[in-house]
Amino acid sequence: MKHIREEKGLTADQLAKKIGVSRSTIYRYEKGDIEKVPVEVISNIADALDVDLTYLMGIKNTDTANQINTVVSKLHYDRQKKVLNFAADQLGAQNDNAFIETLAAHQADSSHNINDTEADKISKYLDDRINKFNGDK
Repeated sequence: MKHIREEKGLTADQLAKKIGVSRSTIYRYEKGDIEKVPVEVISNIADALDVDLTYLMGIKNTDTANQINTVVSKLHYDRQKKVLNFAADQLGAQNDNAFIETLAAHQADSSHNINDTEADKISKYLDDRINKFNGDK
């Protein structure tokens, strides 16, 4: 996050003002002192830095990702769903149980203001991952 902020020519004070937190909070986010950053805060930071949310979260939007997006956008809807399902399976395999536990912790922690839509997505994802995990045994 610090690297992106500096690339954009923003000071910690400027970014803090844009998202409504203190400069020290920005520094703590950048150093990783705050591990459970609410989704809405990450989204606000991404907007303030004018970057894609996934990029800010460390999922780089590389040339390969752009190529995938271009190709998938040209596919028929049914084929797009197949690609999406395959990608979701790959992501689940990559992140394994640690990702599931993190999502579940965020869902269970009431201090993180996850909206109903996000909670539904997390719940459906967790159900899917648990079913696949149990089916693989």
